[in-house]
Amino acid sequence: MKIKRKLNHNRIIFLSIFLICLALILTGASLGEKFFNDQNVYYQEQRNSLETDLRPRELALNYQGDLVDLFNQYNAGKLTPQQLSDKVMALRVPADYKELHLKVVRAVSALVKDKTAEETKIDLQELKNGYWWLAGSLANLIANIY
Repeated sequence: MKIKRKLNHNRIIFLSIFLICLALILTGASLGEKFFNDQNVYYQEQRNSLETDLRPRELALNYQGDLVDLFNQYNAGKLTPQQLSDKVMALRVPADYKELHLKVVRAVSALVKDKTAEETKIDLQELKNGYWWLAGSLANLIANIY
């Protein structure tokens, strides 16, 4: 009888220790997961803030390059006025260039609608004078209008 009681007592102690260890392991795992998730959120926020700081500048540079490229393609005869208009309308426009983009759309639609050469030249000349990086492409375009 004493042996059975001792065995039952040893089983109870073993189960108690096992359950305590299991609870500690699960608690440690959940705390570790929370810690790593918090760090991932922190690093994600840091990366997002860096991306948002760089994104407008990168978008502006891409817009400048794409717009100059479109005018150069048009000057080379690779695009029709309608194709130029469609591609200009499809560009992603940074906030700093929204006003410019509206002026470009207006000037390009004048090319599509065959408005008078003087109106179109005046619109393009304003753009050429206001944005140095467009000057070369627009000078060729202005020279070749009608």
